[in-house]
Amino acid sequence: MGKKIIFSILLLLSFGFSAKAQEYLDSIKSQSTQMVNAFSKGDYGKLLEFTHPSIIKIMGGKETATRLLDTALHQLKESGITVEEAKVGDIIQSLKSNDTIQCMLPQYLKMKMGDKFYSSKNYLLGISYNNGKRWYFIDTNGGTEESIRKMIPEISKEIVFLEAEKSFN
Repeated sequence: MGKKIIFSILLLLSFGFSAKAQEYLDSIKSQSTQMVNAFSKGDYGKLLEFTHPSIIKIMGGKETATRLLDTALHQLKESGITVEEAKVGDIIQSLKSNDTIQCMLPQYLKMKMGDKFYSSKNYLLGISYNNGKRWYFIDTNGGTEESIRKMIPEISKEIVFLEAEKSFN
């Protein structure tokens, strides 16, 4: 009888942990998708909502960052470059520390340049400071691993930075 009670408690606890993990996985998928959709549409106000605060600070604050991104978008459009597709894949690394949840997930980008296409598979580092409710993202292709870790020192040493894959055809 005692073994059944212990087993039942352990089973209930495991379902609780599993449900919590699924909740933060759903949250990161939803928020990372919102972020890449904002990028595709040129909605840089929305994009910056998901950008890590350290990156926004380095860019000179939210207003300056928005102007910089708007200028970059305008230059892309003038060059005839369009975003054809932007999406995120499934989480490939994940860890929880006392203060954060961190994960790495692929970001796929396809841009049209005249009659040619540029495709890339970059990696986004996601960090949540409130148990997966709110996520911030860093494109790990935007700098060296050393520079990114210096900007955001709470990145776990266990997180493995992966090389981007690019093609032009």
